[in-house]
Amino acid sequence: MSPKRPASGRPSLATLRVGGTLRVSDVDPAHAEELLREGLLPGAVVRVASRTPLGGPVVVVMGRSRIALSADVAAAVRGEPPA
Repeated sequence: MSPKRPASGRPSLATLRVGGTLRVSDVDPAHAEELLREGLLPGAVVRVASRTPLGGPVVVVMGRSRIALSADVAAAVRGEPPA
C-alpha cells in the first residue's frame, strides 16, 4: 500500500509507514535550520524506524544515525521513493 500523499503530491516522513524509505527532495523553510543540523538535506535517504502513537515522534535512520523528529518536523520533510 502506498503512503498517503500531502497536497504537494510528495509523501512526508510523517505519512510514511514504518520501514518506508524516502529520498528527501525538500524541507519546509521553517524547520530547515534544525534539519540541517541533523544532516537531513535534499538528497539524503532516510528510513522510518519507528513512530509513537497519537502524533508523537517519528524515529528515522539515516546511514548509521537514528534521529527522533517531532511529528511537525517530520511533516516538513518531503521526498520521493529512492531509485
